[in-house]
Amino acid sequence: MSVSLFSTKLDNYVYSFEPDELIRKSDKNLNALGLYLKYIETGNQAYKNTANMLRSENMESLSSDDSIALNILSESMPYNYSFIQNRLRNALNNYDNSVILNSLFTTFSFRIWEKERSLSLEQTIIEKTKKIEENIGLNPLSAYYFSYIKWYSKYIAEPGESFTKLNNIYKNFPENKSIIELLTTISFESQRYEDLKNLYEIYTNFIEKNDRTMLIFAKGFQKLENNSQSIKILENVIEQSNNKYVLSSSYELMGDISNTNSQKILYYKTSLDYDPQNPNSLFKLANSYYEEDKKKNLNMVRILLQKSLHFNKDNKEAQLLLKKINFDFMVENFLINILPYFLFFSFVFFFTYYLLIKKSPKERTEISDEEHEN
Repeated sequence: MSVSLFSTKLDNYVYSFEPDELIRKSDKNLNALGLYLKYIETGNQAYKNTANMLRSENMESLSSDDSIALNILSESMPYNYSFIQNRLRNALNNYDNSVILNSLFTTFSFRIWEKERSLSLEQTIIEKTKKIEENIGLNPLSAYYFSYIKWYSKYIAEPGESFTKLNNIYKNFPENKSIIELLTTISFESQRYEDLKNLYEIYTNFIEKNDRTMLIFAKGFQKLENNSQSIKILENVIEQSNNKYVLSSSYELMGDISNTNSQKILYYKTSLDYDPQNPNSLFKLANSYYEEDKKKNLNMVRILLQKSLHFNKDNKEAQLLLKKINFDFMVENFLINILPYFLFFSFVFFFTYYLLIKKSPKERTEISDEEHEN
């Protein structure tokens, strides 16, 4: 009852906080909010111009804190998250319980945290998510940022609490795209591969899909040994995406699924065309070349492994294979370059030994007297 009586129009931001989703809403105030957010994310002036027009048409229907929120966004420059955060902090001095101001403050604090990863920002975000829930109850926005921080924090991580809260909010708001995307990522990282089946069925109903999320689904089905479904997803991702990381990772996974070394080599090389610094593809290409012909490709494998470890020093498999390669390379170098000389000088030594040492004492004395005379 408190929510229905006292919530403002823009408070619905907590239920649908993706800019593109806000733009598609029937409420023009939410459209304006989404357009301002889109402008700040992209720098496209057209979004701001349209938002200004919608805002002027509906100013009378807005509450005071809604107007302040849109005013701050309209005066902000693209990507200047610190400026927006400071303006929102000042506004909260007068509107401490405002859902929209607290929600936007949480959003832009999170944008800054993504780069800084500081403990103080993490604590601020957690505090604000609790404040929002005190005023409006359980909602996707606060659950999303709370769960994200609690999963990825270096300081206050609580993975169990993160997954539980996110899973609960998903059951209450299964149509929220951002919640499904984060839950998909966390489910994969925590090896809950079976959970991905249901998430995938729901996610495919969205008009716009995130390439990275689709890639995670492909990896999940591969872990479940459903390679046909994984390949189907990857082919669609490769066709639709222009993201080099996604394309490199997709071809890498295609190589993992392939049955022959020749196919693996082809896919891993294509993966490196999109991202030459992909350490996994470098290692897997080296390993495939090594399996194909251990002697012929020895030097090439060695170079690829060194590159792989340059970009990821913690790859234990690459370290062990490089150690083995270096030993094989040392043995090969000894057999080709050192052993022939060793045998030659050994022959000369023993031949000289035979001529000089093995002669009779009389012969050696004669030689010695003759050398003395000379």
